[in-house]
Amino acid sequence: MTWIVLVALVVHIGTLIGNSALLTNWDSDTYTMMAAGDAGDGAAPPGYPFFMRLVHGVWGSVDVLLLVQHLLLIAAGVALYRAIRIFGGGRGVASVSAAAFMLCGQSLAIGQLVMTEALFLALMAFVILALARLVRSLSLRDAAVLGLLLGVSATVRALGVPLLMLLCAGVFVLVLFLEQDRWIGRARRGVLLTGLMVVSSVVGIAAVAVLGGTKEGLPVVGKSNSGWAMYGRVAQFADCPATYVRPGLRNLCPKEPEAARYGPDYWRGIGGPALARFTWPPNGNPELSEFASAVIAHQPLDYLKATFVDTMRFFVPNFGRERPYSGRGWEEFDLSFRLDEPTTRHHEEVLESYYSPFTPRDHYLQAVTRYQEAFTLAPGIWTLLMLASLASPFLVTGARARLICLMLVGSALALLVLATAFNMYVARYALPAMPFLLACASLAVQGLAARIVRATPEPAPDPARRPGPDPEPEPA
Repeated sequence: MTWIVLVALVVHIGTLIGNSALLTNWDSDTYTMMAAGDAGDGAAPPGYPFFMRLVHGVWGSVDVLLLVQHLLLIAAGVALYRAIRIFGGGRGVASVSAAAFMLCGQSLAIGQLVMTEALFLALMAFVILALARLVRSLSLRDAAVLGLLLGVSATVRALGVPLLMLLCAGVFVLVLFLEQDRWIGRARRGVLLTGLMVVSSVVGIAAVAVLGGTKEGLPVVGKSNSGWAMYGRVAQFADCPATYVRPGLRNLCPKEPEAARYGPDYWRGIGGPALARFTWPPNGNPELSEFASAVIAHQPLDYLKATFVDTMRFFVPNFGRERPYSGRGWEEFDLSFRLDEPTTRHHEEVLESYYSPFTPRDHYLQAVTRYQEAFTLAPGIWTLLMLASLASPFLVTGARARLICLMLVGSALALLVLATAFNMYVARYALPAMPFLLACASLAVQGLAARIVRATPEPAPDPARRPGPDPEPEPA
């Protein structure tokens, strides 16, 4: 494992030295302005801007932020290795998973992004390690640590909240059905551990709100643009004219026939009746949320179909009918990816408004691009990881190991499905599921290998051979 970490350090720091920040999305501008004290759009979670501000307090260069992100990813790989070992995986499968996490082409790219990806992905690996420690010890301290990490992750991306609920349910089932104690004692212990997880997660959210000086964008208590995200989700298939909504919302229905409509990103940020009426998020968020809820209630099967198609695109990028503005694919991770010149220059100016002067560089761009082509986790690899993860509960032995696999694969599925159910498809939204899939696939491989070894029969003894040591060979 030490050699893997050393190689990862060389690859990540070499990428940073030879390439400038990767500016592929307007979100970089929002987070930079929020870190500088602007409210942004009033809806983006404040966890990542707070992280940016902490790093900026040490050194006001965007390259220092990128360096910290790369080091976080390497530390997350070590945490993933340790978690797999605690779960019972061998050194081999743990090392391969950690290497895939730290050295894949996506990791190099997200370390260069001024966006939430690196921080949230690292937090997910730390969550897996905290979960491993908790299911081994069932201690109050480990429950508090797990809840705190989930709370902090919810300030970076709202997906931390449903993940908290899922893992709380898993821990409760683990205590209730797998521990050796009286039923009432098990129930009390389960409630205590899960309750502490919830409380410590609230503490984590509150700490970011207090230290960051804002609650905007926080789950439940902050402003939200979820209505805009859901409006974009349903506008592509809404049955119009929308007679099933109150008259004041009917002008939000797209005028185009369904076959000619764009994908979700168009309706929430590029054009359409919502922008014409409310101009920009989060204005009109409650009205758009009400409209989206009515569409889903009226067309539940169409909503499930759209969610299924977009989720499948993580594994088969051309799955379903392609629409313009349906979300970017894996090309967004290519360090050679460039937006048009005016947009790129605008992004650079926003970064320079907060950090020291931005200096574009691409000394090793060709070498890194070739590396990415060779080591990027392509959609086919994601498919194999998912299949192995789904099979893991049937390959491992023991009720505890099966429940651990169910929690890991359930977390991965929640992150993938919720990303498309409440927002849209973008290839990078699959990344938070990567450490969960790698850990679960490792346990599946370990369990399969153990089954093969157990099923291999011992060689039958030779009945003509007398017991005792082998005879000495006759001299020539």
